[in-house]
Amino acid sequence: MDNNFITHSSIENVCIGDTFDLPLGTDASVKVEYKPVKKMVDKQGFISKVHHETIRHETHIVNTKATETTVFVYEQIPLSSDEKIKVKLITPDIRQKELARNCTVTMNDKNNLEWKCVLQSHGEYRFPLEYLMEWPVEKRVEFKEE
Repeated sequence: MDNNFITHSSIENVCIGDTFDLPLGTDASVKVEYKPVKKMVDKQGFISKVHHETIRHETHIVNTKATETTVFVYEQIPLSSDEKIKVKLITPDIRQKELARNCTVTMNDKNNLEWKCVLQSHGEYRFPLEYLMEWPVEKRVEFKEE
């Protein structure tokens, strides 16, 4: 609050040059709205039927502060362990590193989309996400978090 943060916490030992995460809690002046997920399911193919599922949703962030703020948004993208199950990221296009002024997106080593945005005072940004999953109809798909 007012560029001051007071707390008491402990962290594990960190070597020089290592990185660590230290959550500082929520900032009430940054509003986050996570829109409901929209799914579209379809089956295609004449001989070998394929199940298609398109997942689409959006995160909307508004900075109500009088100063700019940097926000990071992480979205987990499914990762297939079977070559017959395909996951294709549609939006955002990560080949285009900078999506908008002061906003970049990359895929990190944990298969998470990582957006970094500098939101201007009273600025806002919408983080769209859309991906397609497809697999043979006869195959059973199970989602696991690891």
